[in-house]
Amino acid sequence: MTARTRIHRRRSGKDLVTPAAARAMETYLDAVGVEAVKRAGKGPQLKGVIHEVMVRDSRNLSLERIVEGHSTELVHSTTARTVDLVTTDASGKVVRRLQVKDVTSTSGLRDVGVRVRSGQYRSARLVGTEETYAGYAKRGLGKPMERSGVSSTTTTRAADNAGAAVRNRGLLLSNAKDIAKRSGAAAGIGAAMGGVAEAVSSYKELRDGEIDGLEYAGRITVSTVKGGASAAVKTGAALGLKEAGKAIAKQAGSQTLRRVAGSNPATAVAFGVVEQAWDTGKLVTGSIDGAEYGKRTCQNVGGVGGAIAGAEIGALVGSVVPGAGTAIGAVVGGIIGGIGGSFGGRGLGRLIWA
Repeated sequence: MTARTRIHRRRSGKDLVTPAAARAMETYLDAVGVEAVKRAGKGPQLKGVIHEVMVRDSRNLSLERIVEGHSTELVHSTTARTVDLVTTDASGKVVRRLQVKDVTSTSGLRDVGVRVRSGQYRSARLVGTEETYAGYAKRGLGKPMERSGVSSTTTTRAADNAGAAVRNRGLLLSNAKDIAKRSGAAAGIGAAMGGVAEAVSSYKELRDGEIDGLEYAGRITVSTVKGGASAAVKTGAALGLKEAGKAIAKQAGSQTLRRVAGSNPATAVAFGVVEQAWDTGKLVTGSIDGAEYGKRTCQNVGGVGGAIAGAEIGALVGSVVPGAGTAIGAVVGGIIGGIGGSFGGRGLGRLIWA
């Protein structure tokens, strides 16, 4: 077995998991958008509903809430003025009421202040996006506001993906900022995966004395940097490709194309196209041979198909599992389906290019 072949096999697991992790957040946003549209339509306020769904999910997945036996759900009314979410304990008793805010304009923040001073939110806790929290804190209104950990650029892009009439003159810039954030997060995941994979795969050589500690550390450092850089580039390219598809759909004026361009299948295809382009570059530069390229092509195709099918099945399962929800189900299904499809595709490739 050549050194090059060893590298391919050693990194195959990381190469499957890292793209799946980067794709997971976008799959989640796609699914949240679908749920929010079903709840409130595609009006200009959809980003606020998306934020409500994301806050609900983050609280239901919180280890503290799980241990407490608490569950958070959206209120039935889509026009509720005081409470957006309620948290109940194991007996069904309401223990917390939340009013969720996603406003960034001066007029919007001023309106929140008026409502707070009037006592409208007296019975509810305020939860805001990062931008809403920052703007609210400057006003010193007395009633505390919690940070949701979600950015308004994320809810805006998710609403745009869902085909909503987003009121944002700087929409393109806002989406670009959010893509940059997603790429940065992917870089962290890719760096960690790259370093861990190298540490595990090179340990035997270190133990057997084939390499010394300095070379071992050097390999981990290089793989960490490469893993972070490739994950960031791939994520940015995939989400940029998705944005381009949305722009074309908007230009064409087709609601069908807009719906498809911002959907989970579009996400899976965009990541698959970028992976294929990446592997094509390796083939052209001689980093991999034709047989390996064929195996990776099968792997990429299988990953795309598995991610699409897994997300759809996961969303259905999540919709009937208490506390899970369609969005979380879509993410879990998409990850499992994507990785499973990738392994299946690579297995097929090995049969063809033995």
